[in-house]
Amino acid sequence: MDSYVTRAGGVFGITPKALGNETYFDSSTTDAKPSASPSLLTLAAQLWDGVAALNTELLSLLPVIFAPTSKKSTGLSVSFSGSNTTDTPIRCMWKELPDGSQYLIAVNVDVSAAHLV
Repeated sequence: MDSYVTRAGGVFGITPKALGNETYFDSSTTDAKPSASPSLLTLAAQLWDGVAALNTELLSLLPVIFAPTSKKSTGLSVSFSGSNTTDTPIRCMWKELPDGSQYLIAVNVDVSAAHLV
């Protein structure tokens, strides 16, 4: 049995393992159904699991993410090593919750497609 995990334009997407043999192909342009190889199906399921784990982590951080950004000076310095493509590849926000707990959120906004392969 062929396995299909495709979207319009022949782009393969991510899927939970249980749906690995389902067809999500937009046949409005052609009747061809590109098959996903077993390794691509495995990767699609692994990516799905990674996104699901990230979503769970982000949900647990909602109180911090939506907390007011602190206007206090922290004296904190953030740096990185390696190459960058923008002047400010790391963006930070200092969050303070009503109970006094503080959090530093740092995001790498400089990830190129080459890093994702």
